[in-house]
Amino acid sequence: MGFSSYMCAKSKIPIPAFPYANFPPEFSEVVLVLPDDSTIEGTYDGYQNIDNVNVMDSVGAFVTEDMIQPGYDSFDVVSEMTKIVLKSEYEGDTYDELPSSEFDPDQGYFYEESTRKQIYKAHGVKPPKNESISEALKLLIKSKHSK
Repeated sequence: MGFSSYMCAKSKIPIPAFPYANFPPEFSEVVLVLPDDSTIEGTYDGYQNIDNVNVMDSVGAFVTEDMIQPGYDSFDVVSEMTKIVLKSEYEGDTYDELPSSEFDPDQGYFYEESTRKQIYKAHGVKPPKNESISEALKLLIKSKHSK
């Protein structure tokens, strides 16, 4: 499985894959709320892990055979049961108080420049000036031509 990520269950802000997505680490700090209201806190890595604890396995431990309907498999059930909140937004929310987390269509990594700016804005942080690859390439080309 390649990169995958989620949108915060509360705010729908994408959760970047740290360290791969080139965002500050706090943008990937999350709380996974489990059906028994226990939590797993840490940094999401884009490979279904929060500090080496697998999200799918953690949620999957609560799946029972009667929860799997015809046409579905355990992956579908686990996906619908997953509730991840950005740590900065977590306020002791219980499992039943939260909606399910949607998958991030950009997989926690493949963000367009406009989405990257929206993520920074949602965290109340101004994006670095040379944050984009295209800007970095422009600087590199400029520096080579100035020699």
